Formats: sequence, structure tokens, C-alpha cells
Amino acid sequence: MFTIVLPIKLYKGKDLGQTVNYTLFKNIGLPSYEAFLDFSKLKEFILVCPADEKNDLSKLVSNSKIPFKILEDESIIHADCLNSKGWYKQQLIKLFISRVIQTDNYIVLDSDLYLNQIFGFEDIFHDGKIKYSSEPWQTENSKYYSTNSKWWLNSQRILNAENIALENETRLMSVTPQVLIVKEVNLLLEKIKYNQRFLLENNFTEFTLYWIHILQENKSSLYTTIGFPLWNHDLTTNILVYQDDDENVKAVKNSFDCNSSYFSVIQGYLLDSTNETIPKLITEANKYLVNVKFKTHKKALFFVASMLVPKRTQAFTLEERLIQILNTASNIKKYIPNSICVLIEGSEINDFVRTMYNGSYDYTIECSDEKEIQQFVSHPSNIGFGELKLLERGVKFAIDKLLPKFIFDFAFKLTSRYLLTNEFDIDLFDHTKYGFHQVYDSYLRQNVYTTGLYCIPISRLEEYYRMLTYGCEKLDEFVMVEKFFHTMIPERHRLLLEPIGVEGFLSYNKTYFKK
Repeated sequence: MFTIVLPIKLYKGKDLGQTVNYTLFKNIGLPSYEAFLDFSKLKEFILVCPADEKNDLSKLVSNSKIPFKILEDESIIHADCLNSKGWYKQQLIKLFISRVIQTDNYIVLDSDLYLNQIFGFEDIFHDGKIKYSSEPWQTENSKYYSTNSKWWLNSQRILNAENIALENETRLMSVTPQVLIVKEVNLLLEKIKYNQRFLLENNFTEFTLYWIHILQENKSSLYTTIGFPLWNHDLTTNILVYQDDDENVKAVKNSFDCNSSYFSVIQGYLLDSTNETIPKLITEANKYLVNVKFKTHKKALFFVASMLVPKRTQAFTLEERLIQILNTASNIKKYIPNSICVLIEGSEINDFVRTMYNGSYDYTIECSDEKEIQQFVSHPSNIGFGELKLLERGVKFAIDKLLPKFIFDFAFKLTSRYLLTNEFDIDLFDHTKYGFHQVYDSYLRQNVYTTGLYCIPISRLEEYYRMLTYGCEKLDEFVMVEKFFHTMIPERHRLLLEPIGVEGFLSYNKTYFKK
């Protein structure tokens, strides 16, 4: 489980209207969390606001399915610090709220952030380490970085950590969003004797202070910069500097189209509440968010290519193959109930089989009357052609018919008649990379990928479709489909798993395998 913390101020003052950041949160941030946040493992989404704004904030989120909890500034901040400048008060909140957090970690956000794709608990980590955005040491301020050297130096003095050579550091913690470890924040607060006023009198930031503590305790190994980032300091997908309206709108559009990180930011202080820029940004974001809100979230999409009646002699009877194909669907639903299973059948089937398929699979695509596909499944020497062509058909169906209706975290290819095992763990896959099991092929004298089960990044589904089309034309040059994928997919875009979690019987000799 994890917790999210977001400090927010709704109004500039009586009769002065809403703050820019609240306008951004209400119209972009909140809709993005409703659309993209996987809150299945979210303990609480804590909003912290001034006491006199609590009722209005409660009304805003009252109909949300997200587990919001609203706390007053006064419950976190000492009375003599409540009138501090908003930016400094937020920093105190992000640290001192650790004492009421009920999970091991919490994510701190700002009200000018928004999600641009599905994000959940698993996305916090890479190989068991917490992901964080980083920056190198900067002597002078730069639009390409978010931190300031004076914050680091002041944080050093606060913690008596002048012995840490920051000038040589290349991976210092950057800015929101970041994931903080509750017990480490509590240790940090013990070091400063929970003195909020003392912090306010010293120019620091929550992340510079926290990271100095982490370095001081030699615990930076708990974090990693590897993996798909929570946030990038990218000027093309964030509004971080002054620019004209067209560039601002383009940045918001890019944030949803490019999917280079989970979060994007519109720096609220760059905008004036009376400026026409804000409605334009809201309109652009809502082009994406309005449609997403009405999509159904599914954990995984499975493509199952099948030939009930194979073109070659097989060891299993027709009845046995049918039972195995049906078992594949029930097996998927056992391990991932929240999934969509698409069966692409290349054989001609009767009404009985059709009924059985429709009762087991969410969608069945029959290809027996598609001449082009039949040419491929009847290939005299390479059954890989047939599988690629069936998958091409299924993926095109998913792109046209399913992606407009559903949001998927993962996509998988699973050979019909094969089963997932107890070693299959969806959390081990990276939804930004192709996931394969690798073996050494003695005939080819090289490593290849097994293709009974593999993961396809949803964000690369169209790329995968083009790859299938190319493979249907060129597979002879690669000898086999296993070599084809190994050659076509760059190393940076693939994740190897051992084991991957699949088992089955080879169709031509009933040999059992488990990978």
C-alpha cells in the first residue's frame, strides 16, 4: 500500500478568487487522477488545506471513488508557522505529515501536477528500489534544472553535513513528485528536534533536506533512477518557463501523446488567473481526459492465436485441443480476473465450438474465410508465419475496437493450449518494455526468445503491429519467429524474465515444458 500527499490552497483571500494552482488542480489534476490513478493499493490520498477551505475542498471531491482524506494545515503546522509564505508552509507539510502516514512510503505531489497515463503502486519501484527523479549539482540556476545550490548548502548546515561533497554528485534528488520513506522522514525530523520555526528561518527545500539525510545515513541504495520515470524535467512535455500560448498548449498535448513519464506539470506561478492561457490549457487537457474517464480499466489484454484444426499432423485429438484452448482462457482469468482475452482462430469451426469459445473468451475472431490469413497458416515449412498473421489480425482489432473502450496496464501474447503458472507475476513486468524469456538455440548458435508467452507494452502496440506486418513478409530471412523478435527489439526496450511463468505440452510430440 502507499499514500499520496498533496498540500493545496484554494483561495487567494476573501473575494479575490481561486488560486491558479487550485484552478489547475480542479480542472486538470483531479480529472487526471480520476482517469489514470490505479488506487487498488492506495491507502489514502491526503489533501491538506487551510481550515476555512476544508468544506469547499470536501465538496469538490465528495463524489470521487478515490479514497480522499482532508486534513487542515493546523493539524500539521505549528500555530506560529501557519502564516508563513505558502511555498515554505507546503514544504513543512510534506515532511511533518509523515507522523500520520500509515504506509511505509508516501508520494508528495503539488497542485499543478497531473497524470498523463495509468499509474499505481507497482510504478513506484524498479527491481525493488524506489524510483526518483534526479539532477546534477548546479552552481548557477538553469531553466534545464529545478534545484538551487543554496538550498543544498543550507540543508547541509541544518543537518551538520558539510562533509558531504555535493559538488561531485550527479544524481541529487530533484523536485515533486517524489516518494519519501516514512521512517526516514521521521528520523530526519528527530535530527532537527521537530523544530518547524528553525527550518523556516533557514532557506531549504523538503527534498534537499531529505536527500542530505539519505546521503548522511548511506541509504541512497534504497533509491534508483533506472526505470520509467515518475517525472522528467522536459520542456516539451511540461510548462516550466515563460512561453507563448501556442507553446503552452503544445506542451500539454505532448504530455499525453509522448508518455515520457507518468506526471507532467504546469507551473502555476507562471500564469495569471485572469490570463486566457489557463482555459486553453484546460481545454487541451480535457480532449484527453474526458474520453479516458469513460473507459473501463483492465489490468491486461491477452492475445491468444489458435488453430483448433492444425494443418500438420498433431499428437493431440481435436477434443483434447479444444479442452486445452478453453483451459487457456479460464487459466488467464484465474491469475488476472480483470483482463480481456482475445482469441484469434484460424480454423473453420462449427456452432458448438463457437458457443464454447464465446463462453470462455471475451472476443473471438474467426479467420477461416480470410484468404490472405489462410495462405499464411498453410505455410509448408514455417508455422511461425501463421501465428504472426493471426496476431496481426488480433492486434489490429484491439487497436481499432478495444483501445477506444478500455485502458490496459499490460498486453500479453499467450499461445493457445498453454497455461500461466504460479511463477507468473504480472508485477515483474515493465509496461514500458517487451518482456521475454530467453534461451540458447543450439541450431542457430545464438540466444532467441521463447514465444509461448511474452509481454507487449501497451504504448508500443502499434509498433508491435507494424513489426508483425514486417515479420509476415520477411520471416524466412530470420528462419524462425523466436530469432525475429530477438533481432527486431532493441535491448533498451526489452526485459528478460527467468522464469516467465508458462507451461504446456508441445503439440507434435506431447513433450511437457515449463519456463
